[in-house]
Amino acid sequence: MDRSEYIIALRSYLGSKGMQPSDIEEAIGFYGDIIMEGSDEDFQRLGSVEKLGNEILAQSGIFVGGEGSYQMESAFVPGQESSTFAPPVDDAAAQAKRNSLLMIILIIVTFPIWIGFVMGILGTMFGICAALIALIALFTIGGGALAVEGIIQMFHIIPVGLTLCGAGLVMIGVCGLTFIPLFRLFIRFIVWVCKTVFGQLRRLTSGVSA
Repeated sequence: MDRSEYIIALRSYLGSKGMQPSDIEEAIGFYGDIIMEGSDEDFQRLGSVEKLGNEILAQSGIFVGGEGSYQMESAFVPGQESSTFAPPVDDAAAQAKRNSLLMIILIIVTFPIWIGFVMGILGTMFGICAALIALIALFTIGGGALAVEGIIQMFHIIPVGLTLCGAGLVMIGVCGLTFIPLFRLFIRFIVWVCKTVFGQLRRLTSGVSA
């Protein structure tokens, strides 16, 4: 039985059990998307026509017994619609898939809005990285140059040479204790942000393709 025949058989089964035509069309409208457009796995989970039909009848207050069908009047609350269909538990995966698809569409539609914000953040991160690299290079090269100059001056004026050597070593020490750890920490932060963003995107795309 293909999907079109399944819907025809389901409509006929519900009518044979005394369900009102308007309620039948509402039920078919609700489950029709799952039957016609759902994956093969979702379609198989619906079960046979009789199984799904009995679930729909039960949700409408019509229970199929051994001697026929009967309707529970207490199943309806005044002021509420008499044909409210709750999705089956197995439809949660389909709902999550639709939510993921809507999220992707929303991201695409709002692309002109958030792309400027993202580019600004990326530019700020690049600027911070460039500044840290420049400071590391400045203190490392400058400290090394002062230390070398101090060694040279020690052959002429020992106090000046010692002072220059000390200043150069201090600059190298500040670089090693401050700027290099900050640079490593910032790189780890960037890696964490990238993993988080790409992880969320992968979850959304896998939810749509599932």
